[in-house]
Amino acid sequence: MFIKLKRKFLFLSMILISIVMVLAFTSIYLITYGNIQKQNHLKLENTSAATLGFMEMTKDESEVSVQSASSEYFETFGIVINESKEYIFDSSFGLLSKDFVNDIIQEVYKKDADSGKINFSEKEFQYLISLVSAKVEVSDSFSGEVPVVQQLYQISFLDTSQSKRTLTQLLITFLIIGLLTLAAIFIVSVYFAKSAVTPIEQSYNKQKQFIQDASHELKTPLASIHANLDVVLENSAETVESQNKWLGFISGEIDRMTKLVNDLLLLAKSEYTEAITQLSPVNFSEITETAVASIEAILFEKGIRLNEDIDTNIVVNGDKDKLTQIIKILFDNAVKYVNDGGYIDVILSTKKSKAYLYVVNTGMGIPSDQVSKIFDRFYRVNNARLHDGSYGLGLSIAKSLVESMKGDISVSSNVNEKTTFTVMFHQV
Repeated sequence: MFIKLKRKFLFLSMILISIVMVLAFTSIYLITYGNIQKQNHLKLENTSAATLGFMEMTKDESEVSVQSASSEYFETFGIVINESKEYIFDSSFGLLSKDFVNDIIQEVYKKDADSGKINFSEKEFQYLISLVSAKVEVSDSFSGEVPVVQQLYQISFLDTSQSKRTLTQLLITFLIIGLLTLAAIFIVSVYFAKSAVTPIEQSYNKQKQFIQDASHELKTPLASIHANLDVVLENSAETVESQNKWLGFISGEIDRMTKLVNDLLLLAKSEYTEAITQLSPVNFSEITETAVASIEAILFEKGIRLNEDIDTNIVVNGDKDKLTQIIKILFDNAVKYVNDGGYIDVILSTKKSKAYLYVVNTGMGIPSDQVSKIFDRFYRVNNARLHDGSYGLGLSIAKSLVESMKGDISVSSNVNEKTTFTVMFHQV
């Protein structure tokens, strides 16, 4: 399921990015193409004006005979012709051969259009035909002949081979940049797709594991209740007092289930009400001292030494009931796992505007490969204690409560030596 989600995320992101890139490159290309066309049109107009100027300056001396094509390169040039498409003048001043001029004129008129492009002499030319003026020819002023009026046309030429190469190179550049960019974006998208989906996958797996663990924990007392109830029903003729043993078992399992359900509700409440938690200044020192006093008798009976070092008047932003519950959870955990003849340290101190509570107990400790799992729901280090009344929810609840008050909780442990839980809150 999550593999398909990653692929879908990657596919959609690549499609959207590709569309944006195509639109951007197309816009740049069209703008560049439009600018080049404007420049080419301006060059043709300048060529037209220059050709007319040259023809006016040279007048009758414009006829120049060139026997072979010139090696000179002309980006732009103009040719003046008459109505019969015969050569009159060109702005190369004879450097272009008559054959070249006549052939390119024929190519233009094959197009049957006043403007356009032709391929000639391995180059691409853009041309523009424009009306120039009327030329009047009179052979003899006394002969009485009627003057001959001849209409002249100008064809302006521009070699657009370079422009074409520029546009082609631009397309190739866009293609290369586009492919490289898409490749880079694909790699980045794969990373972000994984980063985006991984938390969802982890949350889903945790929820799935939670349901499985909760079902397993509920199944055990339910099975016990069912078995004991069968015994009671098989001896229905017996008195309640004689069935007291089995009813006691049923009552104990119901109490266990009640505790489990209450813990689950508390855990859910602490996780989903984090945003609406109202924090206020609370004397952390007094709360810790009260909690320590409540367990001194239990520790004395079990022969566990208690060492306390609590600084006075440490005030933090928090909730009194939640802070009390956190401390009790940590104390219960320490009492549960402290070794015989061991000790528990309770330390409350401040450092750089932060309050730190340390709860330390000697004992078997936590293996290094299990430290990261200690706050997971239903997780217990010692599997032999699966049925000691603990469901492995206490530390998960403590973590949720701490985080709901913008604090932090962590654990460190030395195997067969001691375990230290550290809680941090910001001071007021």
